[in-house]
Amino acid sequence: MSFKRLETVDDLARYGFSLRVVCEGCDHVAVLDARELADRLHAKRASRRIGNLADRMRCSMCGSKQVTALPSQAEPGR
Repeated sequence: MSFKRLETVDDLARYGFSLRVVCEGCDHVAVLDARELADRLHAKRASRRIGNLADRMRCSMCGSKQVTALPSQAEPGR
């Protein structure tokens, strides 16, 4: 059994993971396509580290900045 180090959105895309973002304010969940997100962040020259992403994200339902971002094997858009 091997462990995969998932530190960046690029790592998620490489290993077939998505990014699951959960709002702590309203419990809204969004599953984002890691490859699309990595491309957008790269174009903006922004950090692609998972640990830095939640600080810059906002819930699309309630506007809260209290979100958690985690690797997910769910399909994007679910």
